Amino acid sequence: MLVYNSPPGGCRGNRNIAPFVLVYKYFTMSLEDIKVLQAENFFPKYTQKELLLLSDKVKYIFHPTITYDPKQKTQLPWIEKWNKHRNIQDTCGFSAVLEPDSDVYKKVSGLVKFHTTKVFNIEIKKILRLMFVILPPNPLYKNDYEMTPHIDINRSTTVPIKNLLYFINDNDAPTVYYSQKVDDMNKVDLSNISIVEKVFPKMGKASIWDGSIVHAASVSKTNLRITLNVLFESTDK
Repeated sequence: MLVYNSPPGGCRGNRNIAPFVLVYKYFTMSLEDIKVLQAENFFPKYTQKELLLLSDKVKYIFHPTITYDPKQKTQLPWIEKWNKHRNIQDTCGFSAVLEPDSDVYKKVSGLVKFHTTKVFNIEIKKILRLMFVILPPNPLYKNDYEMTPHIDINRSTTVPIKNLLYFINDNDAPTVYYSQKVDDMNKVDLSNISIVEKVFPKMGKASIWDGSIVHAASVSKTNLRITLNVLFESTDK
């Protein structure tokens, strides 16, 4: 259950859940080798409702900055570089990393594996992280702000790593994708990077992309942004 007092800076809000959508769509957005698969109604209607309920039954941790930990000094160099070129403004938020031995993890991981294969024809070899994330709305968050761009596994790997993001509710805070793929954020060429696309949340929508694609969340001015974030090893390259 998410229970909190509103901290400074607009981290507050109420859930406003739109009616469940029924139409299934599948499409691909791409620019060169930057590709993001998307599917509406990734889960059927009754499962969408179940995920919404489950997201309210787990224990959340509050983060003053949701994308990075200021105490991790290895992250600071590239964040400082980004701030010289772009208007990076991270936000507070809440995360609940699911423990593999918990009933919620077993339930959610089974659903994710089944529907990832069914909808995207991608097999999940191993789930590396499964978590709910809630970003409170901030009416003071300006249109020219960007949350911290990042990749979720900042190291090289011989195994294909992918991200899956499932939107639990409707809101106006898109996921932003950039024009570079890296295995280390320090390797980003800031003189030659741009936003490729913005994928707007819709309850029931899911997106999958290569784990090396630089991306960022964003902040709604009016509503909570509730997502299920999955990082996994894939047999699909």
